[in-house]
Amino acid sequence: MFLSDEKIVMAKGMVHFYDEMPRRMEERVKGTFIAHFGRTIYYEYRNGKRLLTPELQAYVKQVCLDHGWTQEPQYDEFVKDYVWG
Repeated sequence: MFLSDEKIVMAKGMVHFYDEMPRRMEERVKGTFIAHFGRTIYYEYRNGKRLLTPELQAYVKQVCLDHGWTQEPQYDEFVKDYVWG
């Protein structure tokens, strides 16, 4: 009934997410994210206006793996915050 009062570690920003990724792979991964989240919400995640929960971080990692990228996703920073629904 109630939301947890514990802070969790969430990723913030994906500005340098594709720096090491090959261009063709970047296009496919980014396209998958936009198809899943929608363009506006994707860019809110990318620019750090929305935080990525651990569940979303797992989704992002799985999309990268599905497209052949085995390195850890690179986020701009990690912050502790509450999950608000």
